[in-house]
Parts: sequence; C-alpha cells; structure tokens
Amino acid sequence: MGYSQFFNFLPGFGVQANYTYVDSSGGTNAAVGVPNGSAARAGAVELPLEGLSEHSYNVIGIYETGKFSARLAYNWRSEYLLTSSDAIVFLPVWNDDYGQLDGSFFYNINENLQIGVQVNNLTNSITKLLVGPRKYLRDGYADDTLYSRALVRERPPLLGRAPRQLVTRSKRNK
Repeated sequence: MGYSQFFNFLPGFGVQANYTYVDSSGGTNAAVGVPNGSAARAGAVELPLEGLSEHSYNVIGIYETGKFSARLAYNWRSEYLLTSSDAIVFLPVWNDDYGQLDGSFFYNINENLQIGVQVNNLTNSITKLLVGPRKYLRDGYADDTLYSRALVRERPPLLGRAPRQLVTRSKRNK
C-alpha cells in the first residue's frame, strides 16, 4: 500500500510512504549436497523464497519548488534469505533486518539543466549476515556512505520524446 501527498498549508513540502507485505512461505527447498556428493542434511527444508523480505517500508520527506528539489528517504526491510545453502557451511544464510537513510538535493539551473548531490546511507547502517536455522550472527559490515554529484541535461526532442542524460560522479566514504 502507498500514500503520497503535498501539503497545502506547507507549500512545496510533501510526504510519500509505502508498506509491502510478502508471504513467501510454503515452498520447500531440497537438501543440498556437499562437493563429494553426500547430503548436507537429510530431507527437504522449508524456507522462504530467496531475496524476499516479509515486511518492508519507505518513508520519504519531500521539498520541491520551481528551482529546488530535496528528499530524505528512510528505507527498511525485514530479514530475508540470501541463499538456502552456503557453499562453505552448507546452511541457509540470511540478511538481518536493515534500514538506511538517503538524501538528495537538486537545483534547476534552467529547464534543460539540473545539478545535484545524492548521499546514500547517512546513518552508516550495518548489514549483518545470519547463518543456519537458528540465525547465528556470522558477519557484519558497515555499508559505505556513498556521495554522488549529478548533472542532468535535457536533450532536444527526438521522435517526439525528450530523453534525459544523467552524468554522475561518485565517492565512497571509508
């Protein structure tokens, strides 16, 4: 479900929000064998589909005028299955719950040229990997904050369309 609104009492300010629920249970992943051909575990194991979080949401604060555009977005998702059988430990590997705050600011120089800055992971969130059916902590790493500069130029219409050209430069904060 989603929601989007600009506020009449706060000109230029708005909010967007969405929530997603996915039930990916009920599937059965077959037992995975180890390289010598023996089975890692007997029988089938019930696991959700890989890469799908059960819950996820985004909340975005927006400010837009004729010349300026700014956004702050918080994105969160619940744990999800990365793989049903890791190549080393032959157990399921999960990504733990994860959320991060991103931001962007753009300025329209004219109707054909826009410059801006985008920053990902302002909160320096940490990705954690969990292993096995009991989800023991395996590893954790901080996702780098990524800064991007952007120059967006509108091209003249081509066959009735006006494609945008985006030029970016990125830098990871280590």
